[in-house]
Amino acid sequence: MERLTVNSRFKDEDKVLKKMKADYLACPAAVKYINSLNIPEEIVDKQIVKINDFVSDLNFCRHCPGVDKCDKDTPRLCTKIVYVDGVVERQVVPCKKYLELVKFKKQFLIRDFPEEWMSGTLKKIDNSAPRAEAIKKYQNFFKNNEGESLYIVGEAGTGRSYLAANIALEIARDEKGPIAFIDVPSKFKELGSKKDEAFTSLIDKYLKVPVLVLDDLGNEYKSDYVRETILFPIINARSKAHLFTIITSDFSIDDICLMYQTNQASKPKVEQIKRIMKKTFGNEINLGSVSIYE
Repeated sequence: MERLTVNSRFKDEDKVLKKMKADYLACPAAVKYINSLNIPEEIVDKQIVKINDFVSDLNFCRHCPGVDKCDKDTPRLCTKIVYVDGVVERQVVPCKKYLELVKFKKQFLIRDFPEEWMSGTLKKIDNSAPRAEAIKKYQNFFKNNEGESLYIVGEAGTGRSYLAANIALEIARDEKGPIAFIDVPSKFKELGSKKDEAFTSLIDKYLKVPVLVLDDLGNEYKSDYVRETILFPIINARSKAHLFTIITSDFSIDDICLMYQTNQASKPKVEQIKRIMKKTFGNEINLGSVSIYE
């Protein structure tokens, strides 16, 4: 009885190995890759268990549910076969899509918008006139290296931040960054608390980053200090360097400048800021007052 059991075990193993070989031959991508390594057929047969791991992994990844939903035993890692001096070995390497995602996220120096927005695309943005105008202006800036930056105004709920984020995402996909997407009330407050070198280092990012999104301008704390040492330097330096800037706000440019006129003595500086902003942004993109979330 014992000998029959052993023979049966060998027969079962033989069936498993034949199934592995059949699965390998039924996977064109695996066959093409193994052939590119010039692995002799007899070695393929001897190492079919290792190659089967590669085939299984390859077939799993063909139906990828998305990097963030990967439920493999080794998430975001893939099996690779290497062949050196007659030896076949498996290697585990980072998933290509994961590496692309890491590279994509590195386009953002600062990203003050929700993680769930990261999969956004302009194709899903409605093509109403103001949104279409915003997209056209952004495309003209990068395609022709001319044109104006974007000032998007609209009441809360009109999707101004979401529109700006999706434009920033398209810029990131085109690798035109780095990008800083900042929540103005919190980041201006943070700048105000920094001293000397820390302040200089942080504001320098906002002055020089290729793409800057100032989200929710107008709801920050306003003072002569904020106007003179934060708002004006950012607006002025970026305008002179012709760097792409997106501003989203509840308020028009005229409203912003009126709020920053703290007294009569500040009027000339405020008028200067207004002139720079009008030149930099041109026509404001007005999304109106209708909430897209209702």
